[in-house]
Amino acid sequence: LSRAWPDHSVPEKIRKNTVRLLRPFRPDGATLRLIRWEDESLAVSKDFLDSPPLYRRTVGRFLIRREVGAYRRLSGVPGLPRLLAHPHPEVLVLEHIPGTEVRLLGPGELPPEALSQLRQTLEEMHRAGILHMDLGHDSNGDFGRDTNMIWAEHGQLYLIDLAGALMIPLPPPLFRVLALHDLLALTKLRRRFFGATGPEPEEDLPPWAWRLFRFLRKV
Repeated sequence: LSRAWPDHSVPEKIRKNTVRLLRPFRPDGATLRLIRWEDESLAVSKDFLDSPPLYRRTVGRFLIRREVGAYRRLSGVPGLPRLLAHPHPEVLVLEHIPGTEVRLLGPGELPPEALSQLRQTLEEMHRAGILHMDLGHDSNGDFGRDTNMIWAEHGQLYLIDLAGALMIPLPPPLFRVLALHDLLALTKLRRRFFGATGPEPEEDLPPWAWRLFRFLRKV
């Protein structure tokens, strides 16, 4: 894409090839679009093209650059969409994952293997020194508005939206505590979809960690 679309033409091409908006425009946030890709397949673009100029050229470019860096460091990790291109400072293009947001699934619609898939993805992210930090937690122990998890049609759980990923070097004890925050998603998946009859809860957090995260969310 970056070779086929010169930098100055990217905004026009993105808009022209938009199939539909996945997240409408917000002055202080990225726009998500389902777009036609070079080979006529579908892809997802995340951009700040419609944001106010100052915000777009400062905050927008910084956030896009950070997220591109995260996807590049995590290239090949299962359960994450592939970065297809970074054709413009305010645009990244990702693989489109047909599927359903986990928060919209009902009882019996998520198989047990989703837990092991999520664990593998998080463990590989953590080995790469990256924390997701935005898997839809809220203060009452359930999922919040955005889980940032998709159950794909081909039977794989995907994590999306690395905009809030933490990539800075941290002291190992602090990194391990924050990694538990990511792993909280495993416990919540098990509780919501499998309950007491679900897979063995080897991923359960220590009680002190659960209480700490609930307290922090409330304050």
